[in-house]
Amino acid sequence: MEYSLQTQTMQFLLSGLLGVGLGLHYDILRVIRHMHRRLTALLDGWFWLCALLASLALALYGGGGRLHIFMFVGIGLGMAAYFLGPGVLIRRLLEKGFGIAHRILGWAFDTFKKFFKKAFSKGKKSVKMLTKHQNCVIIKRDHFKRSDVECLIV
Repeated sequence: MEYSLQTQTMQFLLSGLLGVGLGLHYDILRVIRHMHRRLTALLDGWFWLCALLASLALALYGGGGRLHIFMFVGIGLGMAAYFLGPGVLIRRLLEKGFGIAHRILGWAFDTFKKFFKKAFSKGKKSVKMLTKHQNCVIIKRDHFKRSDVECLIV
């Protein structure tokens, strides 16, 4: 079965667009991988799984069920165009954006960690206090245990 030149051109352009998308996906994973070196193998496996599934989807929907050799060339040229063109600028923006998000989330995590460390530390003695809360008086509170509560009827 032969394909017209117009169909092959469209398939080649779609494969080039897929190459640009895979390049962007690789850059996002590259930034994450540089921040967390232990995830390198996992993120590389994720990229190749996504590349495989995207290539199969291209073959199924864009290629009429066939994966032609020129589609691999298109994917490679699309990735090369991305990496040599806007990829450098986009990667720098991603590094700055992920760096800011990493610092903000790290600060929030450290804040919550300090709060919960103080709230649930094992070294604290049981607190005896009398507080009124909706007509109930808390007599003794132990961490990780039930509080003894007496309710007053007014």
